Parts: sequence; structure tokens; C-alpha cells
Amino acid sequence: MKRTTKEQRRRENKVLKALTQIAAIIALSLAGLLLFMLFIWYRAQAQPPRTDEELAAQIEREQGKPLSIEIPKPETEGSITIYTPDGATHGYFGEIDILNDGTDGHQIQIECGGWLVGEYQHGEPAYTEESEGSYEKQKNQ
Repeated sequence: MKRTTKEQRRRENKVLKALTQIAAIIALSLAGLLLFMLFIWYRAQAQPPRTDEELAAQIEREQGKPLSIEIPKPETEGSITIYTPDGATHGYFGEIDILNDGTDGHQIQIECGGWLVGEYQHGEPAYTEESEGSYEKQKNQ
């Protein structure tokens, strides 16, 4: 009979201890995996079966309503208030057509078709032929 020495027994004990630990780790991993799969199965059993229509309705509810942007039709009628340096206030009412709003770097152009109402703070200005002539000169330039 062969006698084992203390050192050989220690080596064998270390190897057995390591193998036992490896087996325990494998067993715990398999048990955890099994519990995880059992949990997934239980959750699937707890939910009632769904049809394609129910799933589509749920997806639509979760995504929300589609974005809808409505652009109103622009108005062509309105009013313009004009204040002059001599204290007069004029109000224009009627159709307004903006030909150029000035965003392209050119002068603003607006065409108006309607009626003009004016109020003078210090009474009506006096009409003279000179004032009529200066207006005609400005208009022709």
C-alpha cells in the first residue's frame, strides 16, 4: 500500500475544493437562468392574448396624435393709420395688397383700394395752389 504524504493530500484537497467551487458556480448560474426563464413565462401567461387590431390601437395610443399644422387663408382687408407731422390722423379702410414686404432688400410696396378718412388735430389745412403744385412735382418724380 502506498501511503500519501501530507503534501499530496493538500494538493488533492485544493483540487477538490476548486472543482467543488466551479460546480457550485455552474449550478447557481443554471438556477438563475432557470428562474429568469420562469419569470418570463409567468409574465407571458399573465397577459391576455392580443389581436393585431389591439396591438395597432395600443401603438397608435402610445405614439400620440399626428401633428397637424393648419395655415389660415391670409386676409386681404384691413386698416392703416397714418400720422402726419402737421398733427393729422388719417385712416385707410379697405383691401390691402402687399406687393413687396421689404425682406428682399427693396422698398416696401403696398397697394390699397378702399376709402380714406382723415382728422386734423388743429383744423383743416389751408389749400393753396403752391401745395397742389408741390404734390404734383413729387408724384411725377
